Amino acid sequence: MRRKINEALGVPVNIIPSAIKLYDDVYRFLSSLKDIQSDNSYETVLTGDYTISDMKLRTINLEVMLHKVQGKGFSFLSFGQGLHILVNDKFQMEVFVEEDETIIQIEFIVPEQFEDNELLEYYQKNKNRFISIIAHELKHAYDSFKKNKTNLPKRVDYQISANRGFGAVKPLNRFLFLSYYIHHIENLVRPTQLATEIHLGKITPKEFYNFFVENEIFKTLKEAREFSLESLKESLKKYMIQVYEILDTVGMDVGSEDEAIDSILELFYINLVNWKQEQMINFIYPRGRDNPMFQDMVNDDKDNYISTYTDKIQKYENDYERFYIDEARFMKYTAIKMIKKLGRLYELTNQNTMKENKSIWDWEMYQKIHGKNSPIVTKIKTKDELISELSKRIKKKL
Repeated sequence: MRRKINEALGVPVNIIPSAIKLYDDVYRFLSSLKDIQSDNSYETVLTGDYTISDMKLRTINLEVMLHKVQGKGFSFLSFGQGLHILVNDKFQMEVFVEEDETIIQIEFIVPEQFEDNELLEYYQKNKNRFISIIAHELKHAYDSFKKNKTNLPKRVDYQISANRGFGAVKPLNRFLFLSYYIHHIENLVRPTQLATEIHLGKITPKEFYNFFVENEIFKTLKEAREFSLESLKESLKKYMIQVYEILDTVGMDVGSEDEAIDSILELFYINLVNWKQEQMINFIYPRGRDNPMFQDMVNDDKDNYISTYTDKIQKYENDYERFYIDEARFMKYTAIKMIKKLGRLYELTNQNTMKENKSIWDWEMYQKIHGKNSPIVTKIKTKDELISELSKRIKKKL
């Protein structure tokens, strides 16, 4: 009975105990290190029973990365799963997952100078948060194990919203974050993350409502539900200095504040289209479209797929405002659906039920460290232009 309740709510059996065990094993590994600040990366292999439902996970290849940032204290940057991926003949993103082994990468922001015990204290102090994050990431691993083929355009959307930023214009970067947050890949893991917090916090039925509405997940979904073109324009008015800086950089001369906001929204859409085209080409031709060493991998089916995709994402070229209106509608629909689904976790507030059962946690800092700072352009590029640019970049790496 417990298994059926948990699985019906999207929480695989035994994932919470496995997350707690992994948290403890990571702590033991960190405790074994000496003079941690002397290096930026540490690797180990953890072995044990990390079973998640029918996934018999036994080995975790762990990498802990430390990013030293001046003037910063300890914070958590990201927790990611290493994946081997390729695009198959049906233009699906295929993930190769072992049933008993996975790769986990944890990234911390740390001060330039610190003592070993300070990192350990930070990790211990935030134990419940880390366990819920670990459960979140283990669910990603489990999802890939259960369904290793995903929609390619959706994967492009996920990569772009996670890894791109638009200068210092925070409202547009927040739009990217919300797009990442409500993506299908992330929505699959939200019930597990919230269920873990319910379990660790021993939330009772009486406490559930306040716990739910004060939770970061609910607040973010509520923000996505309320997103609109009008609210985006209003929030941009607080960042006009940054807006004008970008418009000046690309040589766009505008008059009024309203004209500047319209121009930055169009410019963002143009660059978003270019980023998505570039990512799609990278996925389909990872070694370059014009690389003479890999011409046997070039074919008309791939080129036609890229062209069809390009036409589809450029459909708002002459009506960019419609793009934001449609995105707002999608966000609202998805957020409402997820809030309702997460609300059903009320059923898990009975503690007897809870006995069985490259996510980004600081998006802005993640962009500073890993984000791609592409020059902002004023026109949508053609497929041939993007292929040529990507080929030149690949040649430089060879």
